[in-house]
Amino acid sequence: MKNAMIRIILLLLFSLGPAVSGQALDITSVQPSTTSPGERVTLTGGPFSQRTLVMLGNSMLTPATLQNGRLSVRIPEGLAPGDYVIFVTEGNTTSQQAFILHLVEKRPLIKGISPAKIDNCQASDNGTELQITGSGFAKGAKILLDGAAVATERSESGSLSATLPPLAAGNHRVQVVNPAGDTSIPFNITVSDQPTIDDISVGDDLVNAYQLIISGRNFSPRSKLLVNGKPISAYGRFHPRDKDNVEYIDCNTLRYTRYQVSGQLQRVRFRIQNPSGRQSNIYEATIR
Repeated sequence: MKNAMIRIILLLLFSLGPAVSGQALDITSVQPSTTSPGERVTLTGGPFSQRTLVMLGNSMLTPATLQNGRLSVRIPEGLAPGDYVIFVTEGNTTSQQAFILHLVEKRPLIKGISPAKIDNCQASDNGTELQITGSGFAKGAKILLDGAAVATERSESGSLSATLPPLAAGNHRVQVVNPAGDTSIPFNITVSDQPTIDDISVGDDLVNAYQLIISGRNFSPRSKLLVNGKPISAYGRFHPRDKDNVEYIDCNTLRYTRYQVSGQLQRVRFRIQNPSGRQSNIYEATIR
């Protein structure tokens, strides 16, 4: 039905011809012939003047640029995909030629993702918010995480956001899909389980031992503490008394109970090794 209406409009335009009072308007090309809302289209022909207007379906557009038998217009945002008759008019004169402009939904384009890297501690929680900026995000666009749609919110500025579910360590593919099915080029976000030691401070002083608080990132209940390269046993119910041990407090904290108390200060090297085999930086501290 729509194609039949377009043919009728074209026939009417050709039969009317130019008005007697003005010089004939001519269109020789429309480039590109397929485009999206918000993009520019260039028409060649003429003669064009400052009074020349472009008709796109029922929309009257003012040229954005005009020079030497060439003008361009920007396709309005919000136009639905489909075929539109495009021609020019000036006063009582209408171009004999009319072209068909095919509008397609703009493909979504991701320009920025925040955060692009997430610590394993954050990814283990259900609450990290992902922000995506870009263009071509149609109303109803969704964020895809590893191919599956997640609940998506759209801001007034057009950016998209989603609360991430718990994620395993590694790379995860992020895309945006529009309601028509067009998807963006994928971006990766990285969940890092690389442990890092940021600081070691003195904790409680016990009768025959004292504690060191190890602060950092991406610790796990199965992380190993290496002291001068020697693994320290994890604290547990059946752990021998009077033996060094390490206790997992949370993702960012380990507590090391040290019984090897010496009267002299010594330089000691600390390192964390995660179950994946990833090791932290070596952190040196002077302790008893």
